[in-house]
Amino acid sequence: MPEGGLQALQATVFGDLAWAQGLPTDIRLVEKETFRRLVSFLVSGMYVLAPQGRIEAFTTLTLRSTQQQLLLPGGCALSNTFKTYEKYGYQPITLPPELHPALTVYIELRRRINTVSNTLFVDFGGRPYSSTKLGGFVTQYFRSSMDLHLTTTAIRSLWEIMSDKALKAAVISPAQRAAVMNINGHSSQTTKDYYLRTAREEDARHGTEVRNAILQHDVQLLDAQSRSAASANMHAWGTAHPCFAAP
Repeated sequence: MPEGGLQALQATVFGDLAWAQGLPTDIRLVEKETFRRLVSFLVSGMYVLAPQGRIEAFTTLTLRSTQQQLLLPGGCALSNTFKTYEKYGYQPITLPPELHPALTVYIELRRRINTVSNTLFVDFGGRPYSSTKLGGFVTQYFRSSMDLHLTTTAIRSLWEIMSDKALKAAVISPAQRAAVMNINGHSSQTTKDYYLRTAREEDARHGTEVRNAILQHDVQLLDAQSRSAASANMHAWGTAHPCFAAP
């Protein structure tokens, strides 16, 4: 995970916004590698600028759903093609407003690619990208720009962890926190480990509080009468008492 959290990833994406928005919209003026890099930038930006679910849902985006849903102010597209569909029904795919201009450039280029496919994300030859390929683009983007190995799953975990911290800082509501968890669709091992560490750290704090309370209030194992009886019993035993040599 990046030390700077989501903000560090977002800053990297913001640094490439001008490049993406300034690309020509004539496909004849764009090289194959530039087109691929634009797809990589868009998918990576969508993941770090807004909470997203599984990458499989991105393969269901079409030119039509993008124009009629995704590009609307505050709009999102819904997919029912993902692993936890039976539990969550639909997975929202959100386009952060900062990416609207870059996506508009991509759509203009995408329209000029000769293909029968209506899928939004395709390669330079018009073949739809698989979820594995799109996920790989995100990993490549942050490896080349930040020397970090990140997957879409890791970024989803980061969103969940950061939203948990935001809730504890009282800057978001429980409903907003729950929304991020619903969008994520599951808790990865990274997220589970975070909650386990948080729980054990909380246990340690409570353990220290118990120690302090015992010392502060002089809590005794036995009440005064029982202690007196135990002391008398020890004296009666003398050195033969089992606890005589106990520290």
